[in-house]
Amino acid sequence: MAHDLDAQDFSRSTTTEERLAELNRLAAQIASTSGLFGTAVPHFVVQQLGAQTRNPSVITFATHPRTAAGLRRMTDGDLVSRATELVETIAPVLGIAGGQTAEFSANTNVTDVAGAVRVVRLAQQYQGIEIFHAQSALHFSVDDQPSTLLGKTFTVPGVRLAEPGLTAAEAVLSAAAFVTPPPATPENDQFGNQVNFPPVDLIDFVPRRLAQGHGADRTAVFDGGPFATPIRTRLLWFPRTLDELRLAWEVELLFRDGGARYRSLVDAQTGEMLYARQLVQGISATARVFTSDPNSERETVSFPLPLTAYDVPVPAELRDGFPRDWVEVDGTVGNSTVATLRDSGQPLKAQVVDGKATFLPASPDGDDQRVLNAFYFACRMHDMFYLLGFREKDWNFQADNGRHAGTAGDPVCVEVHPGVVNYTANMTTFVEGTSPTLQLGIHEPTRRHTALDGSVVIHEFTHGMTNRLVGGPSDVHALDDRQCRGMGEGWGDYFACTTLGITTMASWLVGSPAGIRGFPYDERFPADKAHFGKVGTGRFRDEHAVGEIWCATLLDMNRRIGKMTGLRLVMHALKLSPSNPSFLAMRDAILAATDVLVMIGDLPEEAEASTRDGIWAAFAKFGMGPAASCDDASYQRIVADFSTPVPGTTQNPFGPQRTPATITLETDLGQSISITPAAPDAEASLAVTDLRPVSAIHVYVNLEHPAPDQVRVTLRSPSGHAILHNGPTAGTHFAGAYSSDEHPALMTLLGHPAAGAWSLLVVDLVGKSSGSLRSWRLKLGLGPGSEVAEVSPRVPIPDNFVPGVESRVLLETDGAASHITVEIVITHPQPADLRLELVSPSGERAILRDLDEPASGAIQSYDSDSSQRLAALLGKGVSGQWTLRVADCLPGEVGTLERWRLTVRPD
Repeated sequence: MAHDLDAQDFSRSTTTEERLAELNRLAAQIASTSGLFGTAVPHFVVQQLGAQTRNPSVITFATHPRTAAGLRRMTDGDLVSRATELVETIAPVLGIAGGQTAEFSANTNVTDVAGAVRVVRLAQQYQGIEIFHAQSALHFSVDDQPSTLLGKTFTVPGVRLAEPGLTAAEAVLSAAAFVTPPPATPENDQFGNQVNFPPVDLIDFVPRRLAQGHGADRTAVFDGGPFATPIRTRLLWFPRTLDELRLAWEVELLFRDGGARYRSLVDAQTGEMLYARQLVQGISATARVFTSDPNSERETVSFPLPLTAYDVPVPAELRDGFPRDWVEVDGTVGNSTVATLRDSGQPLKAQVVDGKATFLPASPDGDDQRVLNAFYFACRMHDMFYLLGFREKDWNFQADNGRHAGTAGDPVCVEVHPGVVNYTANMTTFVEGTSPTLQLGIHEPTRRHTALDGSVVIHEFTHGMTNRLVGGPSDVHALDDRQCRGMGEGWGDYFACTTLGITTMASWLVGSPAGIRGFPYDERFPADKAHFGKVGTGRFRDEHAVGEIWCATLLDMNRRIGKMTGLRLVMHALKLSPSNPSFLAMRDAILAATDVLVMIGDLPEEAEASTRDGIWAAFAKFGMGPAASCDDASYQRIVADFSTPVPGTTQNPFGPQRTPATITLETDLGQSISITPAAPDAEASLAVTDLRPVSAIHVYVNLEHPAPDQVRVTLRSPSGHAILHNGPTAGTHFAGAYSSDEHPALMTLLGHPAAGAWSLLVVDLVGKSSGSLRSWRLKLGLGPGSEVAEVSPRVPIPDNFVPGVESRVLLETDGAASHITVEIVITHPQPADLRLELVSPSGERAILRDLDEPASGAIQSYDSDSSQRLAALLGKGVSGQWTLRVADCLPGEVGTLERWRLTVRPD
């Protein structure tokens, strides 16, 4: 980019095994001594260090059982509080220097990944001011336990003063002076077209303050003057090097007439430019009822498209009313998209007959066709991404979110220009609640318009989606780093190729079958010439070329594991990603997303290993094997690795780890416990933290005593005790093995939760001899037991609304249901008006209560032993999403679904 600048220099920053070991020793100390949530901090391990910060970039937490009685999901607010408290508690491990206050600001919008993982995003601050690119993403598992922390934190060197010597207005002028002069060397976009920056007259520009915030970062808004919009400023800390933190003014400038948008950082003391980044993302875009491009004839399609047209799975939990009508009145204006002709600012009008709108552009290449095509593709991608998981609660683009989550008021504004726009087509995305702008113009060499080439429009729209999902609704700089910008281009190509079934980009627009990329995205893509190790070298210094590597990798992954699985993994990974991820961080996010698919039942467990093997094979082909490395998301110190893990062993190393079906605990063989006449009994304990029920017990005892027939050995469990030995035996060395398969006393301890202290008590009943307990070993088999899930949705039940409302819980236990109970608490003046239905993960339905049946009281209880309807769900799979539907089918009264509990015992 013409005025891109980044003054950061971490060339001397290195990570060491000693630093990793030091932090893990500190982590163990914090986990054992600090109290959090009323208990000890979960055990956690630093898996990776950031190459720039020498602080953790990946931390994993010990997982807890996900099958606990009375499981109740925390509210988003409580989860945010828990996340903030956790990172502040482990702050020393994150590099927060001693004596400095741990400051983290959490985004109150929590990312929900298919109900299986929730992500809280946090920004590191110092003296109440945010640190540049110091963002973290904390993953919570389905039981609201922390599982993974991804991101970047900086150690503040010494004490820094947060008092600027430069005013915000002066910073605005400095930033404007840096980005407005035309570049000395003409710049071309990816189509080969010259980028023409509109002139900006700064001679009489004096920034006038319009608003002033009261926070430590001194946020202010100035009039735009010669720029397109008001100018926002705030203070940030900019890590210049590992040992140098500078106070800087952040200034955002948006040029007029489809020009550039820059984010600049100006040293708040000296006025030196520290950072400037062009934020308008450019590539080609086109679409209409040319369903791909004008290489084929125009087609007559219905608005909206049927869901079967997208060739992606239709989720069972889709809200009623989706898809919404694309056209709201009589033009290219809808809830998700507003498409207009730039010169007039007007949408395309339709012919309305008998309440039905019809768009019939006379010319296949006129302005009307271009506006309509752009509107068609933007609406199409809104609905496709909605099916894949980009919805109201995920901060999508809509004017009206109804009663759903998120902030409304941000449909995509599509501007169809009759002439050229910078970068031929571009997409600018703002914080949620502010509409992104998609600009489409002419490709001058062919005089063809980007609005008619679907690959271009889809690519551009994808920029908006990825910018919202990575980082959350208010972090519009979560894809600023170099590798991120390349991935942004790659994601755009990936979704365009996958949606349209093509292997070249913008072929029609540029009039060439080869399109605009270096190679077709097919099986012949030369991974030996374009791979991770090439990033930052030669032509792969350009973000569009870098994007080719990312797109080719994802499409290769699709061919190995299937398009549907690939699409879902990519979408979930965007939500799981930290801010400004590297290629390798996104690889790991895709691996973590496989856990999500398994948990929600979209990926059968028997296919999990082959899916992970396919993912690794694709990434290893392009140099992103397990030993690949790089300096965060920069182009520095990139090392490729073309190896793959051993097949079947590719469980995600940075995601929640599977809890084994058995656990084995043993005392230290080097330490024996004495049994003397003065102390005729000895007790050794082992601690178990797993809450799953005990399905098998094996005990091995090794002791020495001159009279073992006078010794009694008892196993004490959290739920009771079992005498293992209490009688004669030969010799003085006693070694005994006991199993619940054969020992009746041990059988009585089965079925109870394992968590707690397990002790072996050895008593010399006579107390005249000395002996020792040399060691003992405990092996517990852990069965699934009954899985219990309880939620408190407090959902209003609409009056006289037959579809009703739904509430869902996620169960993870394997096997088929052998017993089911449901307890429902509802407040309603006329419970006889209600119809209750339970739906299993496989779609089978059981009517718990119908309208013609008696009902009384707030609590409704159902048991498969007494309910023939509920018994019909026995034998069905337990794992997956269970849905309760409550419908008020008669007029007159309203009520609330307060809470409900589901208990399922597998066979």
